[in-house]
Amino acid sequence: MEAHLDRTVFYANRYRSRNCQFEFKEQEPKKPWSLIAYDAHLAIARAYLMEGLYRVGKCYLDVLKPHIDNGFLSDRSLQNINYAAIGTTIWLI
Repeated sequence: MEAHLDRTVFYANRYRSRNCQFEFKEQEPKKPWSLIAYDAHLAIARAYLMEGLYRVGKCYLDVLKPHIDNGFLSDRSLQNINYAAIGTTIWLI
């Protein structure tokens, strides 16, 4: 899943890049990402946390902290991500 999202949503280091030590570098730190990018990044973090890889999952979550502090990622935007996911699920059924 992560490789697919890196090739599609995060292609050519569009929003952020990471090295093999899971150290991230944002391409434009003062610019918000798209909701799709936030959702993809959170999905990767969620998968690592569910597998018990807490250190790697935390690295993914640490990247989002400045976005929350700057107001780019808020409860409202997370709610929009959830509504989009529910809408997609209903559409697929």
